[in-house]
Amino acid sequence: LTITETGAGNPEDCATPGDEDLDGLADCDDPDCAAEPQCQAPAGDECATAVAVGEGSFAFDNTNSAVDGPNDCDTNMAADVWFAYTATISGDATIETCGTAGTLDDSVLIVYDGAACPVAGDPCLASDDDGCSDPNFSSTVSMPVTAGSTYLVQVGGWNGALGTSDLSISVTIPGDTCDTAIAVGPGSTPVDNSAQVADGPSDCDENMGSDMWYSYTATISGDATIETCGTAGTLDDSV
Repeated sequence: LTITETGAGNPEDCATPGDEDLDGLADCDDPDCAAEPQCQAPAGDECATAVAVGEGSFAFDNTNSAVDGPNDCDTNMAADVWFAYTATISGDATIETCGTAGTLDDSVLIVYDGAACPVAGDPCLASDDDGCSDPNFSSTVSMPVTAGSTYLVQVGGWNGALGTSDLSISVTIPGDTCDTAIAVGPGSTPVDNSAQVADGPSDCDENMGSDMWYSYTATISGDATIETCGTAGTLDDSV
């Protein structure tokens, strides 16, 4: 039988669970451990230090995070991490933690306009809790974004859930694929294929590339002329 007494005045052992110095604060809750690596707040712990990202997948760990900012859009938001997402293309963005292999399997996601860090009462652009099917309690939002605009993404654990996860951001451009063809009628419609890739066959013209798709519904019967003639745009060679 071994008995070891730890009394007041002994140093706090930040790597071992317990309150070794008997000050009522244990491990990372004790100021004596503030400089220890395992007690450091993650990048983006506050909105003011949001991690700058574009489209892609970004790992995060909210283990040592404290909630920063309002929770008007979801009162379950806690232990959050902030990202400042600047869209590189215009379209419909999907921002989510779906499919993560991390340990944080219950997340909350809120997106705000990037003009300034939100305060209580500010509206959000989108929010979600449990929108994913894998893992079931992860979150996903879809919203329109504009190239060059910045959006503040607040992602945290539901009611303080902690762990590692991945924030994924992707953008779908309307009309980039045949199944997202833009509905149009008679008239002039602007075309910008700057970020497009070819979708569909090229049997009728093998030179087709970087295409846009439109779904034209005729309003009258007759002969239709569909053309890019007379454009003042920068695309001067179209198929």
